[in-house]
Amino acid sequence: MAPRPADLLHRHPLLPPVAASAAALVGCVAVARWDGTSSPLGPCPFQLLLGVDCPGCGMTRAVRSLTHLDVAAAADHNLLLLAALPVLAWAWVAWVGRAAGIPVPVPRLGNRATVALVAVIAAFAVVRNLPGPLGDYLDARA
Repeated sequence: MAPRPADLLHRHPLLPPVAASAAALVGCVAVARWDGTSSPLGPCPFQLLLGVDCPGCGMTRAVRSLTHLDVAAAADHNLLLLAALPVLAWAWVAWVGRAAGIPVPVPRLGNRATVALVAVIAAFAVVRNLPGPLGDYLDARA
């Protein structure tokens, strides 16, 4: 009788983070090989519907720039991704640590911090669509 997926996860707790890491690596390699001129995912539905950049617009190009070690271009495509990278890295370390049985402290966001985070993301979305030098720098256009 074949083991159930739940049994497999209990015997190999590192399987989910390793599988997610492998999938992310494959995605990064695919984006790194992309020519950068056309969108591999098609147009952004938010931009198609409203005609403005959402907070996530430009993230694929930012990841491509990071895979080519061009941090300045990545910041130009989506500054929010660069700000989120340390948090994502910490979350990954905590996930792997917990799966390996190593307690890794994870800060919890309270209500005020959550509201502040949403406000920063909303402000980023608004400012990147304003005319002027700051809006021009933050917009998702290549």
